[in-house]
Amino acid sequence: NPTATATTTTTPRSSSSFKVGSIVRAPRTEGEKPKGRAMVATIQDDHSVCLLWEPCTPTPLHSDSKFLVAPNLPVKASASQEEITLDRSKIQPLFDFEMDDTSPTEKDRNSAIQFWKERGDQLLRSGDPSSAVSYYEMALLASSVISIGSSVICSIQ
Repeated sequence: NPTATATTTTTPRSSSSFKVGSIVRAPRTEGEKPKGRAMVATIQDDHSVCLLWEPCTPTPLHSDSKFLVAPNLPVKASASQEEITLDRSKIQPLFDFEMDDTSPTEKDRNSAIQFWKERGDQLLRSGDPSSAVSYYEMALLASSVISIGSSVICSIQ
């Protein structure tokens, strides 16, 4: 008797109402990928939007956590923010789960791992690997159990 697993696919929110100060996803180069997160700085006309890029280094989802495998790269506070003007059609809103700070409620470890991995997969498919790393790290954290005989990854500085 095989068990079916339901995968949840979340679509980005409606892109019709970008507001100044909202966070969006846009291509960082001329092509469609890779994409990154940016803040809407100004809406210039019906077709173009000026964006300020967020740093492209991955950051942990929770401020009190650190990455297990991905390198913790310092973000320079003094670095000037890159600005770009793009056609509105190239800009995508964030996924609903990126705006929601909820964690899985299931006590089952495999469900928690799947919860975070599916979100990372969606971000990777959308072309934003930097944001996907944070969700994959949460899946690794959910799967990490230290017990006698376990393999561990150590950070050596």
